[in-house]
Amino acid sequence: MVERKVRVVNEKGLHMRVAGSFCEQALKFKSVIEIHLDSDKILNAKSMLSILSGGIVKGQEITIRCKGVDEEEALETICGYIAKGFGEKKENS
Repeated sequence: MVERKVRVVNEKGLHMRVAGSFCEQALKFKSVIEIHLDSDKILNAKSMLSILSGGIVKGQEITIRCKGVDEEEALETICGYIAKGFGEKKENS
């Protein structure tokens, strides 16, 4: 099992379109991928509804935890995707 804390940087956090895109990234891996929130809530990164239930906003620090045969690659990919703002363009830049 591997994990890393990462801060959400995009303006609107994990809204519906981003949650769908995030799930697509997570589903590429065999490993179990979870999002852990400070509230002790654990979200399934492969479920859009689970992600949306977390209400994740800009600036929030979350922990990504991966467990399985491709856990290292999954962690790097998912954390990189979050750090780059889920592929969204910056507003007013």
